[in-house]
Amino acid sequence: MPLDPAAIVRTLAAGHRPAHPHLLGHDDEPSPVPAVTDPNGAPVLLLRNDSAVADHLRNLDDGIALRYDDRLPVPDAPWLGSAWICGWAEPVPDQEVTALAAAFADRRPVTELFGLGDTHSLWRIEPVEVRLEDDEGVFEIEVEHYVAATADTWYPLETNLIMDLTVHHIEALDGLLHRIRHQIPDADHITPLRMDGQGTVIDVHCRDGERRRFLVRHHRNVMSPSHVLHSLACCACNHD
Repeated sequence: MPLDPAAIVRTLAAGHRPAHPHLLGHDDEPSPVPAVTDPNGAPVLLLRNDSAVADHLRNLDDGIALRYDDRLPVPDAPWLGSAWICGWAEPVPDQEVTALAAAFADRRPVTELFGLGDTHSLWRIEPVEVRLEDDEGVFEIEVEHYVAATADTWYPLETNLIMDLTVHHIEALDGLLHRIRHQIPDADHITPLRMDGQGTVIDVHCRDGERRRFLVRHHRNVMSPSHVLHSLACCACNHD
């Protein structure tokens, strides 16, 4: 839900979604691979040494395209799209493997990490093209803009946050509905759809069957999910 396409790409590539490799000259798409990004946004892949992707990168002076698909936290939620990062690959130098493996484990603790140095290796991709593909089309993003963007840290928590709000904190939604009725008297109930560090996307269902979508921005002092309930109950909503 970040408004900046570069921030969406940084969020999707940060390590919470698998990377789908696309290789030039390969008709079949290889299986998704575990991936994170380094502090500069460069993708880091954990590859089996005998995989088609690793073999391609070792033997060809060729680039790779990585696709990261958003997952919907609940039905009818707006789709963030698919992030695309294209670039050149090289093995992570031995002196960097330990630190990168620890960072990898923090964000994507997969068992394949135990095979590092034996059956698996880390590869870093230097981005040369960055794109966001969503329902409105394909957006070209400058690499410098992508590198400077910040991933949304709420993304891996989003589904649990929305389910917790919907099931256990009806009072917060009731408070928000009360405020919305000052603008939409016919509002009947609310469905939360997405949530990130900036705000919450909701559908407002009216008694006449109309459904209207809004972005409810968090107060500026909302720094963590624990503060969001009060913000929802007290925030004015802005049409998205």
